[in-house]
Amino acid sequence: MADEPVVIPNGGGDGSPPGHVEKMLAMGEPKPEPKEGEEGYVAPTGDQVTPRPDNIPEAFWDAEKGVVNTEALLKSQADGQAEISKLRGDPKPEPKEGEEGYVKPEVTPEQSPVVANASAEWAEKGELSDATFAALEGVGLSKEMVNSYIAGQTAIVGNLQDAAYGPFEGKDGYETAANWAAEKLSEDEIKALDVQLLSNNPAIVKQGAKALADRYAKDADVEPNTIRGDSNNPATGGSYASSREMMKDMNSAKYRTSQAFRDEVAGKLSRSNI
Repeated sequence: MADEPVVIPNGGGDGSPPGHVEKMLAMGEPKPEPKEGEEGYVAPTGDQVTPRPDNIPEAFWDAEKGVVNTEALLKSQADGQAEISKLRGDPKPEPKEGEEGYVKPEVTPEQSPVVANASAEWAEKGELSDATFAALEGVGLSKEMVNSYIAGQTAIVGNLQDAAYGPFEGKDGYETAANWAAEKLSEDEIKALDVQLLSNNPAIVKQGAKALADRYAKDADVEPNTIRGDSNNPATGGSYASSREMMKDMNSAKYRTSQAFRDEVAGKLSRSNI
């Protein structure tokens, strides 16, 4: 009998049944869950958790709740944006209160409410209580520093007054010229004088006072020597007997609205021993 070819069934060379090899290989791969409408699909019950969709990375999926982990997703986006900003060299934003690295800004003594309260007390009473001095010391301002500041401000006012009254016979002459200017000069001319007369620089105030005196002598039909005083003559207009008396004038509505009255106050202060 002639040798006939051996026919191997549609299976493996080891005699396994057909499709056995393919089935064995498929066992190593996870079988996809059937979707709704497909064979084997089982509708989820209330106790079942929604499986993670294919388009949601595992890092952003809350497997216990069956929902997207938005906190992790947003953090990843923020971290990515921060890395991009770092590569671009963007300035790093200052951390806000409650964030890591936040440093609470220090309040300087000048910004402290204690200083504001002390200023209000001085404006009202012309003096500070022991309790206020103690509170100021608590923010780094000793009693000596406070008194030195008050004395310095008082001296500044006196120097500005001397500069303003220099070309006149004291306060009265200046006030007369100032009142005349308020009525006769244009708004622009008054503003130009105010830039000098309201300066904190005595030299600039002196220039403004001289300009006012010259203008008044020229346009008011008065002789210059009737408004220019002898520097050896003492200024007139009285003085303050106490800080309380001075602060009463400074807190008045007239002090806020009348430059002439402010100059009068400055003149009295320069002649006071308070």
